[in-house]
Amino acid sequence: MPHNSTPKGLGKGVGRVSKDKTAAGEIRHQHQILDEKIGENGQATSSLLQRTTEAEPYRAQTKINAFNFPFTGNSGGGCFLRQPLFQMHRTLPRGRELDVSLNFGSATEVFLRKNAHLPQYMKRVQWGIATEMWYPGPGDVAKPAEGLRAFQKFGQSWMLHIITKSPKILEDADLLAEMKHQVQVEVGFVTLNEEASQIFETGTQSVRQRLNIVEELSRRGVFVRVMMMPCMREYVMQTIDEVRHIVFEHRDTGKRAAGYKRVSERDGNAEGEKVGMELHIGKRWKKVPPGESRLWKPVILKDWSDLTQMQASWRNWGAKAYKQKDLNYYYVDELIKAHQEVRAPKPERGRMEDPTAECLIQSGESVVDEDGNVRTVEVRGHHKPRKHWSGANTPPLVRRNVMDFGYRLHSSIDWVDCI
Repeated sequence: MPHNSTPKGLGKGVGRVSKDKTAAGEIRHQHQILDEKIGENGQATSSLLQRTTEAEPYRAQTKINAFNFPFTGNSGGGCFLRQPLFQMHRTLPRGRELDVSLNFGSATEVFLRKNAHLPQYMKRVQWGIATEMWYPGPGDVAKPAEGLRAFQKFGQSWMLHIITKSPKILEDADLLAEMKHQVQVEVGFVTLNEEASQIFETGTQSVRQRLNIVEELSRRGVFVRVMMMPCMREYVMQTIDEVRHIVFEHRDTGKRAAGYKRVSERDGNAEGEKVGMELHIGKRWKKVPPGESRLWKPVILKDWSDLTQMQASWRNWGAKAYKQKDLNYYYVDELIKAHQEVRAPKPERGRMEDPTAECLIQSGESVVDEDGNVRTVEVRGHHKPRKHWSGANTPPLVRRNVMDFGYRLHSSIDWVDCI
């Protein structure tokens, strides 16, 4: 896993084993150095590491919703933006150190063979949650194309969602076009402004290069999703009990109140204005149901994402789907201040975003029937840990919402029970 502190004893030799102590205690990490750059002070400025322990690139999820698929796959650890998000990449642990598995292709084949028995709704994988699969350097070593070929040969009934910001994915454009019935490529943005991108996405490829990914893959018939996550909007704020909250304004009356999105009980995600809120009115917090929350709009100081242009243009670029989600954990003014002071930003909140900034179009929204009611389906909870099976030999039955990911646009498989 990625380091949390600057490694000690790193040298220029390839194949040496390095150890470090983290702030968490005496945890030791072992790896082999595949490539490394040393600065004038003798300290490593960047490192590409091979995991010396057998790492499992694929993990099962216990929560499935629009933002969490049954399985995730990562060829290593490290991406353009590392956790915590939006840190300035000035030191080794913040975006300059990446580790990679060299067996990604064969591990993909093993994963697909092992899980071939699963029901259709479980045969979905999301690549690139913890790493940029086509990151220059690590991508050449991990060879994600070998993983693609494994899906092409052994996983024809699987759907593969790929998240990327890297134009290197176009090197595999021909292969993706051959697999267009079983792949969806999600290209990530936070802004359409190049100058703002340099502030909020340090080290990421240009906006123009990423738009070219959308246009080129779409031209080849690949299902491409534009993913505006997170939306960078700067709000009017109000501090209540030492906590900052977004200020909302009633569309009809003009009344203002601080508030936040009320997290859905259904797996913690919601769909745009369908979610309820809590507003601070009359020195008390008041719950606002979804039907009324749409009347409250956030008071915006500046839209750094160019959301209006993004919403109007994604279809013109050739994309088939769109996903938009507001910024969590940080407020924009803190990100700007941290950038100016060359430091990591300080997180202020959890998932209490502006509910009007969340939008899904063929990207996991709930399907409704003719009466406007959300369709549900009863499926076996294979994703649930075995401790929830209560000793049964088969997973428990669970009822979940039917969700639209746009599979019908490019797949002949019946995905109606995807949840």
